[in-house]
Amino acid sequence: MSSDSESPDKYIPIKPRTNIFRQYRDPTTNRFITLSANDFIKIWKHYDNDGNGHIEGQELDDFIVDLLASIIPPNSIQNISKLFFENFKISFMKAYDDNGNGRLEVKELAQLVPLEENFSIIFDGSNHLKSSVYFMKLWKKYDADKSGSIDASEFISLLRDFYAKVRKKNIKPEQLQEIADIVLEIFDSNKDGKLQIGELAKLFPVESNYLKRIKLMKSKKIKTSVINRIFKKYDIDGNGQIENEELEGFLKDLVELQTDECELGQIEVVKKLVLRSCDMDRDGRISKKELIVILNSIVADKKDASKRRRNILLCS
Repeated sequence: MSSDSESPDKYIPIKPRTNIFRQYRDPTTNRFITLSANDFIKIWKHYDNDGNGHIEGQELDDFIVDLLASIIPPNSIQNISKLFFENFKISFMKAYDDNGNGRLEVKELAQLVPLEENFSIIFDGSNHLKSSVYFMKLWKKYDADKSGSIDASEFISLLRDFYAKVRKKNIKPEQLQEIADIVLEIFDSNKDGKLQIGELAKLFPVESNYLKRIKLMKSKKIKTSVINRIFKKYDIDGNGQIENEELEGFLKDLVELQTDECELGQIEVVKKLVLRSCDMDRDGRISKKELIVILNSIVADKKDASKRRRNILLCS
């Protein structure tokens, strides 16, 4: 950080704009105060100018400059060294950019500022699910009208049950409504007032995609022991068949090998194709033998990406 007498091309000027971070710092200690859900969304929207669900590019630079400037008493600094800024940005993103995509996401911002208890639970890992099977169980339970999306009333029911399970007590209706409105505003990326399956997956993420974890797409040959582990992972009830939410969870993980965000329509399309091509006894379930057919079809051709994608969909 430097005075105005230095070469201007080496410094980033502090723009004369409202520094929203200063609004949420205690004037005596300069620590962040505890933010409500409404406070948090104000900060998020202040920097996510294009509303794409990420703080990136110039948005991210403005965010970091304002964060740095908020640490320093007002009027005591006019610019920031570009070298210092770049080094700080690298260090900051290493600490907060958990998925390494070079952008700041809402859950990553939630790690930076203290949040009111009822709201912080949304981001503290309490909402992580063990596997995509459990995610599909959650989805089917709260998409009560089977519309293919979770509307505002269904989402209220989901949150009410979530808080009852995590906090072991009920949350006041007005607090629940406030949090539901804010969370919908954050995660409803297409702004239709509902949560699609890909949007809900960001709010209730799976701890890991098991097929990615075992590096299925990098396998040249699938060992019997690996097939057994995969089958056991998705056959949650241990009845010897992958069916219903188990099958949909497996297919969700399968689709996500090819795309970052999975939608319900993709799962349904792949489900029809897999059952049509690989469900030998036509019982709507996948046995271990049928799983062997699917998995070996996936790894059959690693050289041609387009053929590999077609193999996933057609089991051919």
